[in-house]
Amino acid sequence: MKILKIKEPYWSAWQKYGWKKKMAGVGISNVVIGQALREGCNVYLYVGKDPVLYMIDPQKIMELSNKYNSRKTVGRGVRVAIVPLDSLVVVQGIRSDKKLTEAPAPRSSAGGGKSRTIQEIQDKIRGIQESMRKKKAKRKGSLF
Repeated sequence: MKILKIKEPYWSAWQKYGWKKKMAGVGISNVVIGQALREGCNVYLYVGKDPVLYMIDPQKIMELSNKYNSRKTVGRGVRVAIVPLDSLVVVQGIRSDKKLTEAPAPRSSAGGGKSRTIQEIQDKIRGIQESMRKKKAKRKGSLF
């Protein structure tokens, strides 16, 4: 599953769907939701210029879009489910005082058979970064 980049949140979604005041929405395509369900993983995304990586369970996307009746067709006939920005969980990013919204407390998310906590994902990211540093150092050493 690739990481989505949402250029601009749906700023007035709170007015249309009755969310708390000034809560922007994020539209996620039905194709992406279906892919995440098939792969048994979460949907990962960046929103606007916010350097925070978010995630959300595809089941939760469907539940929220049904609850708020927040499905619509956007450019080129793409169907999207719109969810409130505060329903996304922060995976990694900048200091907490710089986020656009407050993140929910870390929790497990059911991902179609595999449950992973945010801490497990962060540990995996750190492991990958460390592995990349070692490979880079090994390449530099072999050149001399």
